[in-house]
Amino acid sequence: LVVENEMDLMYDDEDKDKPFQTMIRQADASAESMPYHLGVQLSGWMIQNQQPLLVNDFENDSRFVSRQHDEFPIRSILGVPLRLQGEMMGILIIFNKQGDEGFTEEDQRLLSIIAAQSAQVIENARLYEEEQALIRMEEDLRVARDIQVNLLPKSNPDIPGYDIAGVSIPAKQVGGDYYDFI
Repeated sequence: LVVENEMDLMYDDEDKDKPFQTMIRQADASAESMPYHLGVQLSGWMIQNQQPLLVNDFENDSRFVSRQHDEFPIRSILGVPLRLQGEMMGILIIFNKQGDEGFTEEDQRLLSIIAAQSAQVIENARLYEEEQALIRMEEDLRVARDIQVNLLPKSNPDIPGYDIAGVSIPAKQVGGDYYDFI
């Protein structure tokens, strides 16, 4: 499956106003960028239909308003949703299959398999990043706990006729209480 251009759009939970962000884009030397309005149309179609898109005569496809750009001529498109546990997390789109035959159902099946595995790899990477952030936070909390413990008195004062004691047991790793003997 040899194509001239590809684009991977990922859903970003944190930015609801721009639901898809380009993650990977590879274009041949003659194509500097994809027209923005086409990216919006493609992602909108994929969100609405939640199914693969195969177009071999893009110029005459009534689903998309096309203003052909000389720097980015589009003949054919194959797009599939990136799905994880039934939820669409992005789309994988390839443009302009080399040769005259256009994209086939076999190409669509292959790209769907690649998209399914890619979605799992992306999710694993996201989970790994979350795990690393949690590990860093736990280490920061351990350091904060050590600092807090070192600020507390090391021993109770020994004054004849008085029993003096103090203890600090935080409910979590770090507490907000401090005591001293004066």
